[in-house]
Amino acid sequence: MPERGTFFCYCIVDEAHCVSEWGHDFRTSYLRLGGNAREYCHRYDKSIVPLMALTGTASFDVLSDVQRELEIEDDKAIISPERYARDELAFRIVNVGEADGDSSNHFTLMKSVAELKQARLHRLLREIPNNDWGNSA
Repeated sequence: MPERGTFFCYCIVDEAHCVSEWGHDFRTSYLRLGGNAREYCHRYDKSIVPLMALTGTASFDVLSDVQRELEIEDDKAIISPERYARDELAFRIVNVGEADGDSSNHFTLMKSVAELKQARLHRLLREIPNNDWGNSA
C-alpha cells in the first residue's frame, strides 16, 4: 500500500498480448503485472485500481491468456472492435535468398537465414525515398 501519498486512478497495460505465453520469452516483466498492479497500485480510497489491458493483436487464445494472467474474471470486460481490418498495413513476401549454412546444424542454418534477412531488410530500407536511417549502413 502506498504510504507516501502516491495513488492511481487506473492501471493501463499496453501491448497486453505480451502477457500471453509467447510474450514470456521477451517480456518476462509482464508475468506478474496483474498481481503487482493489484498489490502496489491503489486508489485514494484504498481500493484496488481498475486494470485496463490494450492490444491490437489478440486471437481468442491470446485473449484467454491475457484474461487469465491479469486475473480479469468478467467476460463482459472484453471489448472487441467490429472490424479487424487494418487498412494502414500492407504486407508482401520478400525472398531473401538461399541459406549457405550447414542444413544438419539447426543453429548454423538459423544464423545464416537471419543474416540473409537482415541484409535484405537493410537493402529495402535504403530503397525507401527520403530516409535518414540507411546512410550509416
